[in-house]
Amino acid sequence: MSFQSQCPACGSPIQFDVANSLVVVCPSCSTVAGRGDGKLEDYGKVADLVQTDSPLQVGLRGKYKGVSFEITGRTQLQHAAGGVWDEWYVAFRGGKKWGWLAEAQGKLVLTFPKKMPGEFEAPAFDELDIEQGLVIPTMGEMVVSEIGEAKTISAEGEIPYILEPNSPVIYADLSGSGAKFATIDWSDGDPVVYIGGEITFEKLGLADAIDREKLDQRVSAKQVNCPSCGGALEIQVPDKTERVICQYCGAMNECNNGDLKFLKALGDIKVAPAIPLGTEGYVDGERFQVIGHMLRSVTYENLNYPWQEYLLYRPRAPFCWLIQSNGHWSFGKPISVGDVQTSARLAHYQGRTFKIFEHSEPVVDQVLGEFYWKVEVGEQTRSSDFISPPFMLSREKSEVSAEEREGGSQSSEVNYTLGKYIPKEDIESGFGVSDLRPPTGVAPNQPYPYSGIFKLWMLMLAASIFAVLVVMALGSRKQIYSKTIALKRTTSAKNAVIYSEPFEISRFRNIKVTCYSPVNNSWVYVSGNFFNEETGLIQSFNTEIYKGGGEGSTTSSQYVTALPKGKYTLRIAPQWKNMARVNGPNLKVTVQQGVPRILNAILLLVAISIVPICMAIHRFSFEATRWKDSEFNPYASGE
Repeated sequence: MSFQSQCPACGSPIQFDVANSLVVVCPSCSTVAGRGDGKLEDYGKVADLVQTDSPLQVGLRGKYKGVSFEITGRTQLQHAAGGVWDEWYVAFRGGKKWGWLAEAQGKLVLTFPKKMPGEFEAPAFDELDIEQGLVIPTMGEMVVSEIGEAKTISAEGEIPYILEPNSPVIYADLSGSGAKFATIDWSDGDPVVYIGGEITFEKLGLADAIDREKLDQRVSAKQVNCPSCGGALEIQVPDKTERVICQYCGAMNECNNGDLKFLKALGDIKVAPAIPLGTEGYVDGERFQVIGHMLRSVTYENLNYPWQEYLLYRPRAPFCWLIQSNGHWSFGKPISVGDVQTSARLAHYQGRTFKIFEHSEPVVDQVLGEFYWKVEVGEQTRSSDFISPPFMLSREKSEVSAEEREGGSQSSEVNYTLGKYIPKEDIESGFGVSDLRPPTGVAPNQPYPYSGIFKLWMLMLAASIFAVLVVMALGSRKQIYSKTIALKRTTSAKNAVIYSEPFEISRFRNIKVTCYSPVNNSWVYVSGNFFNEETGLIQSFNTEIYKGGGEGSTTSSQYVTALPKGKYTLRIAPQWKNMARVNGPNLKVTVQQGVPRILNAILLLVAISIVPICMAIHRFSFEATRWKDSEFNPYASGE
């Protein structure tokens, strides 16, 4: 049942439509009016709402998990770093249950207040650390991703708590796997826990309720002049931009919903962006606009290593980055802290393992364009990079003590960015630029350019092994001649020559000659040839049988390459120990065709492996170059 009254400040009619809402913002004078003992309380006025590109509005109705709701109100909060975000108040069952729908950095998060069991004890605000693990009942293990203080600057509609303009909001945000999200709020002294997760318009049943024209709109770019040099500037995201650095004179300006205030001069521009500010283009299949450019660097052993970062904007999406270092490009997207598990030297994200590449403390050397936080030249963070080419997982951590956080002037947070290597040519075609710096060296997340050859080699290897198995299984092994010969003593090898009767040899099949003799402590050497009386073709072979002292073999084989089809005579000249005085042992000679030879299979595998082996050596050199500047170089001596 609705309740109607008059604004305690201006007398305009106001109305409570939700039974359990505690305050309503007067649409005429922006006074926060609260239900009191028989009369409305005046809690002060809020500032005008900052225009944002949110498609949400008070009065929208939807359904979440089968339960209907209505958006009844909104507050706007200002982060300690300057950014503004919206929180919408969602009434379920006429206000019997409330949800908080927050929009920030292109993400939509729905949370509900959760009464914690008695055994759960929330930590004190000044005892909390960034990346500290907390077990939240019903949510499991979560990680502290941000600790800070904000203030409520504006509001509209009905709100389920007593709202006082510019009141502080003391909070810690926690992230869990699978898009889980939680907030601990100390604003009223005792901690209150809100749990939920990231959500979409579709899951809220709002996709059809939101007018498509409203959904596709964006806050218009604002034309302004630099307060320092008068240069014409176009602010692309006036509702989210906190700092604007003039691309003509380098002056740093504070931005308040598009209005600029000069802060200080940063000096001459050292490096101009290769992709001009304001350029729209595609990267990794998505369309973005370049709105900011940053020069950053780290110093190791008195050597400076610079790189460039381009801030990318797309309506109702998280800000992304293009990173260029030594001519190599990567596309960086923010990811949830709770979805990453890290150890001293490894990180895991979505089933992929990343190796630590470096720890550093990058410094901001130059900024141009607009930024969604109060960026400063000289700003420094702690960073860790983990690689799994073509991806790089970067962790940036800005942490201040509890004393430094006091008063809400600063906050602590950790952010993860997943960078994907992008070829220079894709950047040029995607953003319509040319003559970008050619890449030099090997980038930390650059994939090996010839990896495809190893996949091809694996296919060829599998096919070769299959072919060898087929040949081994289906080889004819046809016996075309076999005879046992009694070796008689003779004064010369010439007199010992033995001739076989003619036999047929088929074409295209190899030949195997096997000699067997039960010798003991002796040897038999056999030389011979195949002779074609019609063509005069001769193919020689030789083999030796040795058996003595329990070592050696009574059988010896020799393979002969395939011969032309025809009739051949086998001529052999055996020799043995003391052949002039004693008879030799019996000698069995067998000739077969189509006998598979394992040596041929080995030679085939070696042949198809020559190029991959060379490429493996090249890849080793490639990887050694990649890691040469890393403090965790696995190729360095002593590792």
